[in-house]
Amino acid sequence: MKVAVIVLLTIIVAVCVTASVGYVASQDLDCETLVFSTNKKVSLKIAHISDLHFPFNGVELTEILDAVKSVNPGVIALTGDMLDDDGDKEDVISLGKFFAALAKIARCYLVIGNHEIGSPLLDYFIEVTAESGVIALDNKAEFVPVEGGRLAVIGLSDAYPYDKRVKNWAQIRESDLKILLAHRPELVEDYASVTDDKKPDFIFSGHAHGGLLRMGKLAFYAPNQGVFPKYTSGAYVKNGSTMIVSRGLGISGVDYRFFNKYHIPIAEIKAAE
Repeated sequence: MKVAVIVLLTIIVAVCVTASVGYVASQDLDCETLVFSTNKKVSLKIAHISDLHFPFNGVELTEILDAVKSVNPGVIALTGDMLDDDGDKEDVISLGKFFAALAKIARCYLVIGNHEIGSPLLDYFIEVTAESGVIALDNKAEFVPVEGGRLAVIGLSDAYPYDKRVKNWAQIRESDLKILLAHRPELVEDYASVTDDKKPDFIFSGHAHGGLLRMGKLAFYAPNQGVFPKYTSGAYVKNGSTMIVSRGLGISGVDYRFFNKYHIPIAEIKAAE
């Protein structure tokens, strides 16, 4: 009996220690630089911010600003769930100040995630976002002339399809460097299944929170992907499109991050020579 008790206590202690170590190891910010080549003539650096879940952010807003400013991006992509659905009006105001600071660093685009859609403050959030200088893309494409060609930034609100219902769809050209911001990575096959002239070169997504629990590259669970999810962190290629998934910067509800650092991917896209 004593041996069984000792074994049980040993297991409990080992589990508690592992859980504590995994939690502590998740508290740092990982700014991961990913370098890509493209057949387009446009070079661009994009800082990717997702799933802040303010006010339940795991990284201070000032630290995020410093990290983004230090890499000097050309574009900042905000891919949903910046506001948690439990956030209040004061939280929206604080986010507006954060967005305004980001907009001073680089051109910023934002799309709506499932938590914003679930918030009673959605309309106010969109209003404050617009006042901050951040461009909210509500199922719309925007075109920006840049050195070497034209940038097409397409933004989908949560779970909206990537098809001809997107505003300015007909104006998207094959020669554009096409950047799609879409909150849900599990829909990548839909995003990348369109005709070549509309197919995104790069897709930026979040939502998976890194799979919550991780061991190396293995993730154990993600929302809408279930156990052992496919798309949780870093770069994936699907039908010629490259998707970059952020592990996020906050928590929501009963989230527990285990060996899963907060994450800002930095995509360096290099033009064809």
